[in-house]
Amino acid sequence: MFPTAPFPAVFAVMAMLPGMLWSQVGASNIDWRAGLQVERSIDKSGSDRLSIPLATHSFVRIQAVQNGADFAVTLRDPQGRALLQADSINGRYGPETVVAVTESTGDYTLEVKASDAVDLPTRYLLRVVELRAAKPGDDDTAAAHRAYAEAIQLWAQHTASARPAAIKKLESSLASFLAFHDRYMQGLALYSVGMAVAESGDYGQAQASFHNAAELFHALSCTHEEGDAVNAEAGAFDVLGEPRKALRYYQQALGLFRASGDHPSEALLLNNIGWTQTTLADWQAALGSYRDSLSLLGQSPNDLVAARVLANMGVAYRALGENDQAETLFNQSLPLWSRVGDHRGEATTLGALANLYIGENQAAKAVPVLDRAVATWRSSGDKRGLAEALAFTARAQAALGHFDAARAAEAESLELTRAVHDRRLTGIALAEMARTGLLSAHPDKAVEASEQALIEFRAIGDRAYQALSLETIARAERDRGNLPAARQRMEEALRLTEENRGASNNEQLRASFFATRQDSYAFYVDLLMHLGDTEAALQANESSRARSLLDMLAVSGTDIREGVDPKLMARERDLSDRLNAKGARLLPLLSRDDPQAAALNAEIRDLQSEYQDVETAIRAASPRYAALTQPAPLTVAEIRRQVLDPDTLLLEYSLGEKTSWLWTVGADQLHAFKLPARSAIEAQATKVYELSATHRPAAELDPAVRKLSAMVLAPAASVLGNKRLAIVADGALQRIPFALLAPTPREIAMLGSASAIAALRTQLDGRAPAPKLLAVFADPVFDSSDPRARFDPNAGAQLAVAEMPDSSASRLLDHLGVTQTGGDARLRIPRLPFTSQEAEAILKVAHDPSDFKATGFEASRAEALSGVLGQYRYLHFATHGYLDTERPELSALVLSQFDSEGRPVDGFLRVNDIYNSRLAADLVVLSACQTGLGKEVRGEGLMGLTRAFMYAGVPRVIVSLWGVDDRATAELMAAFYRSLLRDHKRPSEALLAAQQELRKHKEWQSPYYWAAFVQQGDWK
Repeated sequence: MFPTAPFPAVFAVMAMLPGMLWSQVGASNIDWRAGLQVERSIDKSGSDRLSIPLATHSFVRIQAVQNGADFAVTLRDPQGRALLQADSINGRYGPETVVAVTESTGDYTLEVKASDAVDLPTRYLLRVVELRAAKPGDDDTAAAHRAYAEAIQLWAQHTASARPAAIKKLESSLASFLAFHDRYMQGLALYSVGMAVAESGDYGQAQASFHNAAELFHALSCTHEEGDAVNAEAGAFDVLGEPRKALRYYQQALGLFRASGDHPSEALLLNNIGWTQTTLADWQAALGSYRDSLSLLGQSPNDLVAARVLANMGVAYRALGENDQAETLFNQSLPLWSRVGDHRGEATTLGALANLYIGENQAAKAVPVLDRAVATWRSSGDKRGLAEALAFTARAQAALGHFDAARAAEAESLELTRAVHDRRLTGIALAEMARTGLLSAHPDKAVEASEQALIEFRAIGDRAYQALSLETIARAERDRGNLPAARQRMEEALRLTEENRGASNNEQLRASFFATRQDSYAFYVDLLMHLGDTEAALQANESSRARSLLDMLAVSGTDIREGVDPKLMARERDLSDRLNAKGARLLPLLSRDDPQAAALNAEIRDLQSEYQDVETAIRAASPRYAALTQPAPLTVAEIRRQVLDPDTLLLEYSLGEKTSWLWTVGADQLHAFKLPARSAIEAQATKVYELSATHRPAAELDPAVRKLSAMVLAPAASVLGNKRLAIVADGALQRIPFALLAPTPREIAMLGSASAIAALRTQLDGRAPAPKLLAVFADPVFDSSDPRARFDPNAGAQLAVAEMPDSSASRLLDHLGVTQTGGDARLRIPRLPFTSQEAEAILKVAHDPSDFKATGFEASRAEALSGVLGQYRYLHFATHGYLDTERPELSALVLSQFDSEGRPVDGFLRVNDIYNSRLAADLVVLSACQTGLGKEVRGEGLMGLTRAFMYAGVPRVIVSLWGVDDRATAELMAAFYRSLLRDHKRPSEALLAAQQELRKHKEWQSPYYWAAFVQQGDWK
């Protein structure tokens, strides 16, 4: 995946000239004289019109001073002709000045008109600076102001044809203002020259102009104008390849706007800071800046700034691999660009959206989007925007195999980027040339172009594109047969990737980013295998597996909240409660086409972002977190020493585009086996999963199982022996119970990675055992139709139980219906009758006086979070499960939805609840549907309930991979606990025994009944 370039700096700093709203208002009689200052208002009609009696050859200089609202000021002669329209680019602050020498006596008209973005009514200060008989030289002063106003009107067209004339007039007016010692107008002219030449691509001259303007405004104590100039100078520095300097200047401008209380400008600066942080691969900080910007825009709405922020957030999420979120943000941004009439902003967003499509292997979909963007940039004459759009076009054409079209776009893009002296875009154009060379089987050209691109990216400190260029060189060297050189370059690339990953304290962002780099690790692993370095290849694979889990386990034994601001902790709790509440509201809407669902999804997404920010802030503020060191993945020798035992064989998989690999590691052995490509393995694994989970007949299932086993297990048959298997699966294999595939029955444990098991053991080493044996939660009250929830309104006693639901019910909430009550949708959750029998059977086996049983109303979320669970060695939940594959933190175990008084309560024990618990259990059994599944993140595995329990201190969890039958599961669990508690077998050994026992019964022989449950985590 090629990284997305952040939005160009000039895009972020450019201000849009507002369109003017014209309307007629009544004149006002004023005693016109030099030195007059009067506060005026513009009512809801949008303008203030005043009559000024002037004699022939009068010189007049009048200002309308803006203070948070943008105006244009026009002076008209008695015949209604405009002598001058002042609408400078000082935005919403500072004076708009009209200067004229009259040619006739009569009533002149001064019109002050608000932009269509101004909230009306609003006030301004009218100031008559000069009103006198004209003197020699006054005509030149008036001419300079006219030249400046005409230049701004030309520049506002944003076309290549109008821009040279605009620059010429600006430079002419600048010379005049300098001669007249008009320092304010001199500053405005310098700032305007900088904006115009920046559009032409001369960012060096632009930076100098912005700097000189900022110094003038600083001397005049014009804070807002100084902030605008410093902001623009920061943008120029970024384009010139100095993002760190740009960031300092942006932060300086932010301070100026904050000091003046200018929230809209503060929001704009936070946007600019955000995408500069994106450039520096500090995505966590970037997203924080964007959210702060949107928060300010909530107080002071501004469609133009909001469009920028949303689009740039999309770029950041795209870089992190969160493509759905990125696409949503781009599509939210596009109508805002259209609404404010900013076609250049729209074109930039279209380019980013097209780049997303390319990354999702939808290059054909990207091409027409890019054609629109290119057409817009060509008509505007913006070389920089055109260069970027052409670079993306080259990417799309190369992906489609249209190499001639790609090369033509690359060549034009490179020429443009060098003309505007933009080092980042020059590097991007060269990177596209290298990519085309690689795809078209010209590795020499790929190496040459990548080496040139590296020079540019190293100069500006862009680590993401440095890693990309190094990887391109590595792939080209592989194609040239130079494997040692390829290895060296790939190791440089992955070092930069690790630096980028480590820049964030946000575990979810780390995982999302790392998922985008999995193809890079797969290439490296394959390269090492072709070099014959099996041990290094396995270690590289470990480095790409479950890294965020490894990081989380390193933190799990530390109270990182100690010493953190209580207000931050309260904010965390509040957000968690709000997420739970909205998640509960969303559930009944998902099974029908309800427009409220989209709105709730958006609210949940925003709350998730806030929650992540707070979690990150807690880590940043925690002294204990700061003292932690990030764990490193294990070497093969460390895996043998810290993880394995003589009776256990590690099987670790890596599914690759062309070739997949299986490594087997024992106490005294290491073997590698070449397997088919990812696509073949995953297609067969998906078939096996679907046949198993839908209870298909053996005639269909058995051949499919044998074929998959032949693909992924049979190659290693000679080394398996009768050993226990500890399996690190990959891709669709994570959803397969390997008990189906094994040639003979044996213990099996599924792992996120071998390194994660070592980290888990380290955290739990020396922990005192839980004082009590077993806690069981089962048969909650889900629905008001449950007989246990029916109350006598007079006596308050429960009515008799008269019915039991279907005994073959599935324990998966996803299958449930919705009922309508009083206009409100609610879930209809059927009772699971055999969970009560399951609980009784398990407790009978345990037969310990300390055992805890929570059924009916007592099987509640409140009870689960009361602290009672921390006292037990074994925890068993027999209930419905809810799986949210998009938002894993909302996945849940479903507990009682009512209290003993019949009042509705929150009964969803969610992933975040479990993360925030501290448990001492040796084992958790989730006797519900699909509790072993979750959101699949490449390199991380399935993110859901299992991870949460491991973080909470549980070394092993028994979970299901598909919807399980209620009665069969009750039988299986009774057998499991007999083996565990009476026969004192290990959990993985007890699970094997229970499955073998269930298979003896004719009605339960199908894998649908016995194979769904697997152990995840430590087998010891």
